[in-house]
Amino acid sequence: MIMEFSHLPDNQPWPYPPPTGPAAKIDGSGGYVSAVWADWTVLPAINVVNDALYTGDLGPGKTYLDSLVHYHLYGHMLNASGTPAAGLVIDTTCTQAGHRCLTALIDTSGGSDDGFVQSHANAVVQAWVYYGMQQVARLARWIGRVDVADSLDAKAAAMKVAFNRLMVSDTGAVCDGLCAEINHTSIHSSFYAMAFGLVNDSHRVATFSYIKSRIDSSSVGFPGGSYPIQFLLVALYGAEFDHGHEGMDVLTSTKKHGWLAMMTAHNATTTMECWSPDELPNLSFSHIWSASPSFIIPWYLAGVQPLTPGWNTLEIKPQPGSLTSFTLSMTTVKGPVHTNVTQVFGAGGELAHFRLEASIPGNVAAKLHVPRPPSQYDPPLPPPL
Repeated sequence: MIMEFSHLPDNQPWPYPPPTGPAAKIDGSGGYVSAVWADWTVLPAINVVNDALYTGDLGPGKTYLDSLVHYHLYGHMLNASGTPAAGLVIDTTCTQAGHRCLTALIDTSGGSDDGFVQSHANAVVQAWVYYGMQQVARLARWIGRVDVADSLDAKAAAMKVAFNRLMVSDTGAVCDGLCAEINHTSIHSSFYAMAFGLVNDSHRVATFSYIKSRIDSSSVGFPGGSYPIQFLLVALYGAEFDHGHEGMDVLTSTKKHGWLAMMTAHNATTTMECWSPDELPNLSFSHIWSASPSFIIPWYLAGVQPLTPGWNTLEIKPQPGSLTSFTLSMTTVKGPVHTNVTQVFGAGGELAHFRLEASIPGNVAAKLHVPRPPSQYDPPLPPPL
């Protein structure tokens, strides 16, 4: 039996104004923000962490750390040790009439939630809360709050153990809830979990293969909306053994759910709110949540990201897929970072030569990555799909 927890109190502060107007409902539908959407309440914590990372200013982190932990990480809903689902976020009030269920924005209008089944142990909620705890633990270490960091790291580790034991199927696909209760798996549960590091190394190849198979077999490309595709891409680039091939295929897809279709089929000059007007007739033709290539390309394809606040240390981990060459110049608070990558492929499509040139600002340390041969991965990689 799963231990019960009290639901979110009615007086819990909203991180953003609650939905209003005749369409808004208590469960958050009809409005884009709900006090019980885990992603919207974890995002403020991640924003503060990223602000410190990219600017080097730890002031907001010091000011808001305790509030972020208290209001945005759902520590009060983690199942107690010694229970079957120890470490997971469990909301048992979902089955009670009139209660708002803790959920997350699985997908958006014009996409598809792949038949996602809501439950008291929502897989996408687990992914958001896990990632939030890990990121805030980083912030806590940066500002010297080791006690907070150690506590969050321990909770995140317990959640990962329980998640992989109870919510990852034998095929590597992630169940929408506890597999013993809900045997439905979805691409969304899988890519959110993989994007946020919740999938064990032993499952990552199988989970990646499941995600890739769902995309490659779909007539529209990614079977989802233009908002969550950013997390799909993060998941794909998290599979380093693929070297960015599937990520490149998604970025350059000519199918209906792709940015090229926005330009060629709809003459868009900025990113549209959804993939096409037939999926959302009142869409706007200028919407930031569809603009994920603007950060996916520099951070993941080119692989330039800070490792410590203010770019004191950074990493360059290119995953350019089939590109034979590219150059990148990125402005940082320390100065510009320049990279140049060239690749040569053999007759069978294998990577035969890889060259990375980098120029970084003074007083900055960089960690450079080059791809490993497939034979060096453990567990071994599967044959191509």
